[in-house]
Amino acid sequence: MLPTGNWLEINANLMIPGLWDLIVLTRANPANLFESWGKQPVFEKNAPAIVAGLKLDGSVVPPADVLALLQGTGILDPIPFRSVSGARVPSGEYDVIIASGTVAWSARRVTELKCWVDVGLKLGRLFLLAGNRQCNSSTEVDNPYVKEYQAKHGVTPTEEQILPWIAMDILGISHEDFTLISDSTLNNNIMALAQMYPDLERGMVYVPGNANAMIPLQVRRGLRTAFSGFDQNGEQLCFSQDGFPLATTPEQAADTVHYQRPLTVFAGLVRSLNEFHNLNS
Repeated sequence: MLPTGNWLEINANLMIPGLWDLIVLTRANPANLFESWGKQPVFEKNAPAIVAGLKLDGSVVPPADVLALLQGTGILDPIPFRSVSGARVPSGEYDVIIASGTVAWSARRVTELKCWVDVGLKLGRLFLLAGNRQCNSSTEVDNPYVKEYQAKHGVTPTEEQILPWIAMDILGISHEDFTLISDSTLNNNIMALAQMYPDLERGMVYVPGNANAMIPLQVRRGLRTAFSGFDQNGEQLCFSQDGFPLATTPEQAADTVHYQRPLTVFAGLVRSLNEFHNLNS
């Protein structure tokens, strides 16, 4: 599991249990894990080096020892409400930032927010930061939200179109209850948000996440780039993430709604490691 204490005081290379074992097993280049483990978080086909390194011969499920190491990293475990400095109890009002991703991931991030609102999190302003990618990947074409949007509008939605759709459905809100900012990259969206709302530098922020995607830390890094004084003590931005089961059979790997495909975990790991290295920047 990931450490539960102050992440600012931990060597980034020690944050992920079993990381070196996975590097060795996949014959990855530790100096360039982005290249070795794939640059896209969604599809195992974007990580051919992993398939070759593990000698999978067409299988989408690695051997049991690799599965155990992937599970042991903690990247798929739930993370309760916390800041980078440690566990926190939600108190006061939080401005909330939800970043888009695949349709399933966007829905899980909105659901994570609702879980905390249901137990007392006080929601201030809600900011939806969305990309302009069309949601037509193999894991999205059969998603109920995509199908509903297509039935009503006659087109496949983009992230900036579907994220508000999801938020209004899960949270029971209207267009007046959120601010949508859309650009090609998350960092551009964060910079635009910072320019529009400079008071964020002094406020409390909550970013809901989902397993295998350390998006809250990327948002934190972007806000710290925009605001020199933001979250200096590691207590101003809070986050959490859901847990998600790892597929252990080909049948489960095909069910991306309910299981995380093992070969896609590697890209999440390298992105998380990158964010851990940048925590103190």
